[in-house]
Amino acid sequence: MELVKKYCDCPRSGKIFASLGLIFWGLLGGCGYTLNHRLQDTFRNPKGFFIPIFDNKTQEVGTEIVFTNALIRELISHGETVIPDKTEEGLELRGTVTQVQRGVEVQSPAGFRGLQPYQRIPDQIGVRAFILIELWNPKTGKVLWSREFNAYRRVSAPLNRSMDVDAPSSLGLTTESLIEDSYLLIARDIMRDVYDAIVEVF
Repeated sequence: MELVKKYCDCPRSGKIFASLGLIFWGLLGGCGYTLNHRLQDTFRNPKGFFIPIFDNKTQEVGTEIVFTNALIRELISHGETVIPDKTEEGLELRGTVTQVQRGVEVQSPAGFRGLQPYQRIPDQIGVRAFILIELWNPKTGKVLWSREFNAYRRVSAPLNRSMDVDAPSSLGLTTESLIEDSYLLIARDIMRDVYDAIVEVF
């Protein structure tokens, strides 16, 4: 008596394809940051990159450190070489924080939490930073590549500190530290764009 199979027998080619797919996804999952992209010819240098502290053309004190560190972390995370000292053998990536814009985009309702009926306080503040990245050849003193980047974040103001009786810091802008914290996220977003701009498109 012939037995009838009650399950689907996949073709051999399908099994091979499935096996290769599993292997591929396993490699992706295990590689993480080791998936190196190919740098453009302009950026290829065996000695690596020297990254000096960014210039800061704004009134936002300390932003140059935040953006410098973000660029270094981004390059290192992708396996690129960052050298600690300036040499003629290495390339130099210079950055400039050219502008930081901040502005109230959403205000609280009038008279919120005991304010005068005509008064409002900031609820949502938009922050946008602009930077210029330049690739220099220290041996020739020439700019090999340059591009401007910007990124935006929205900051939520602490509406629970709206009156003088809440805390002395409620007088004036109470969200300064929150705005400064957003620079870390903005810098991370921008440096991702910077790295994408210096690699070749597959």
